[in-house]
Amino acid sequence: MKKLFSQIKKWYGEPGHHSNLQINTDIALTGNSIEEILLLSSLIAQGQSVAFISGPQNAHKIIPHPTNISLSNDDFFRQLAKIAGFQHEITNNESELWNDRGNLLYEFGWKLESVECFLRAIALDSNLSPTWVNLGRYFMDPEIMDLAVARNCLERALEINPSDDAALANMGGVEVAQKNFKKAIEFCAKSIEVNNDNFVAHYYAGVSCMALSNGVDNNLIRSALSHFKSCQNLLSQKPDAEEILKRYIKWCNDRLE
Repeated sequence: MKKLFSQIKKWYGEPGHHSNLQINTDIALTGNSIEEILLLSSLIAQGQSVAFISGPQNAHKIIPHPTNISLSNDDFFRQLAKIAGFQHEITNNESELWNDRGNLLYEFGWKLESVECFLRAIALDSNLSPTWVNLGRYFMDPEIMDLAVARNCLERALEINPSDDAALANMGGVEVAQKNFKKAIEFCAKSIEVNNDNFVAHYYAGVSCMALSNGVDNNLIRSALSHFKSCQNLLSQKPDAEEILKRYIKWCNDRLE
C-alpha cells in the first residue's frame, strides 16, 4: 500500500494540494439538476475548470488535474501494476476505468481528483449507475456535504438501476443526515433485500432505529443492535468503523439490560 500511495503522490502531489488552487472562470453551475451535472461532466472532460455553486453555503470548484489529462487510464493502471503490484483488469471501457481510477484516488485521499474522474466517466457514459453512486458519496463526504447534489446523483443512479443496493444504502444515508429516519429505514431495507452484506445499509438502518427508539423502545433498540452486529461481521468493508460500532452496541446493550 505504501508503494501504491507513493506512486500516486508522485503523479498528483500531496492530497488536498490541488483543491487549494485558485481558478478564474466565468462558468458557474448550480448542480441542482441532472442536466447541469451532465453539463459539468462535459466541461470537465474538455479540461475546463468550473465553479460549482449549488447554494449559499455550498460552493465547489472542480479543477482538472494535469495528471488526469496527460496520463491515460491504460498507463495509469499498468504502471501501478508494475511499480506497486496493484492488479486491475485493463478493458476497453474507458468510462469504467475512469470510475475505478476515481475510486482508488478517493480511497487514498485525492478527493477532488477523484470527482474529476467520476465526471469524466459520466461524460463518456451517463448511464453508469455505480459512477452516479460514487458522485453521490463524494457530495455526502463530511468535508464536502452537499446533500441536495448527493440526492440528485443517487436518484439518477436509481433511475438507471432501481436495484442498485449501494445507491439505496446511500440514499438511506442522505435521509439520516436530514433526520428522516423512517425513510432511511425504508431505503436500507430495500438495499439489504438486494444485498444482505451491504455494510452501509446495515449501519444507517441501525443509526435510524437507534434514533427512533429514543432510548426506550426495546423493539427498535433490538433492531439497531442486530444491524450493528451485522456491521461487525462485515467490518472488512469499513475497518475504520470498529470503534463507533463498539460504542453503539454498548449503547444498545446498556438499554436492554
